[in-house]
Amino acid sequence: MSAYADSDKALIVVLTNGSEIKFALADKPELSFNSSSRRLLIDVKSQYNSFEIDLVKEFYFAKAHVGIEQVLQEESLVVTSQTDNAITIEGLRNNEHVGVFSIDGKQMPSSTDYNTNQVTISLESLPKGVYLIKIGNRQTFKINRK
Repeated sequence: MSAYADSDKALIVVLTNGSEIKFALADKPELSFNSSSRRLLIDVKSQYNSFEIDLVKEFYFAKAHVGIEQVLQEESLVVTSQTDNAITIEGLRNNEHVGVFSIDGKQMPSSTDYNTNQVTISLESLPKGVYLIKIGNRQTFKINRK
């Protein structure tokens, strides 16, 4: 396992007992699966970490928080309402741009109604499909318009 001095991005392995093991992406961890032994293998600079597949709940790549100061600086975004025709997001910063993009990266026309730190985005004009909602430069999430 590695320290986070040089990077704030990590590979996180969550075990079924709830414990998390974090690997700095700056260390270039390599993942592989051994199907005969049913193990997840992670090689970090020739140091091997092995986990029984049945004991791994999930693994994912994420931005790792490096301390309390950074956590306090982060502002959370909350999707407070999502229907087939609109989505409402709270926790926006002043003048923060919200964009709707198709899965192939094209910005989609959408009407938005900004209220202080929240926005309601009308999805009525969008055809059915998967879209990305981008909030400034800090967060992107996926929605599926059915």
